[in-house]
Amino acid sequence: MLKLTQLLSKPNCYFVYKNSAVELHTTLSVPAGHSKWANIKHIKGLKDGQRSLEFTRQARNIKLAVQEGGGSTNPALNSLLRTAIEAASKKNMPGASIQAVLKRCSGQNMNVKKSILGIRQGKVFLVVILYTDNLIMAKNQLNTLLRKSAAACTDTVHMFDNKGIIEVVGNEKLDAKTPDELEEIATEHAIECGAEELEVIDANTRHLTFICDPDEMERVKQKLSAMGYNVEFSEHVFIPNNPITLSQAEQEVYDKFKDKLKTYDGVDSIYDNLNIED
Repeated sequence: MLKLTQLLSKPNCYFVYKNSAVELHTTLSVPAGHSKWANIKHIKGLKDGQRSLEFTRQARNIKLAVQEGGGSTNPALNSLLRTAIEAASKKNMPGASIQAVLKRCSGQNMNVKKSILGIRQGKVFLVVILYTDNLIMAKNQLNTLLRKSAAACTDTVHMFDNKGIIEVVGNEKLDAKTPDELEEIATEHAIECGAEELEVIDANTRHLTFICDPDEMERVKQKLSAMGYNVEFSEHVFIPNNPITLSQAEQEVYDKFKDKLKTYDGVDSIYDNLNIED
């Protein structure tokens, strides 16, 4: 029995499972910087260069790492926290700001949880990732914006394909002298660590993207790190099954709505069903 997993209408790579045999289909992307997986980042509303929003997000990730790490604010004892701090530093979050977040976390009994909200605004269907300790209050705060924007909460998740993407940079342990060798080695690693798909973004810098089941993302990241990859970025993303294009007027209305939505406390990521320009 043949099972084919594809992510987009124009997939670059995919796994084919046929009985006990496994074939990994990959794409070597040229030129660098035009990866469809790199473009996924542009789906998120927070990927807009607004430093304050980015720092808010990184602070939230640090708090979650403290919470999930048993309340420990010591990165030497809390690997999740260590990873969160490294990610915040890569986003140029000042060390003083990071320490201030850790100080606020110390001794607090936090219970922040991840929630997924479906929203429709006009022709646009959205998936919003929200982190809050009071979902009812968060929804009540959003209701005013939704009413003013002719939007409403609804089930939209089924309209998206959700995947975990892990962008990495391989070190000298890969020992690949040519792009083909890099692809071959990375393909073996993808199969070994349980990733579903692989894309070589830039062979010269050993920049790769591994795609996996979002529930397996942390395990895959750990295995990739053990194989000699430096994890640069990871995200649970929602990819529209049937992307649409808006008129200029519709786009302007939606952009205003999304800009306001991004400012709400707890909103982490925003995905929609719009076409992504290359």
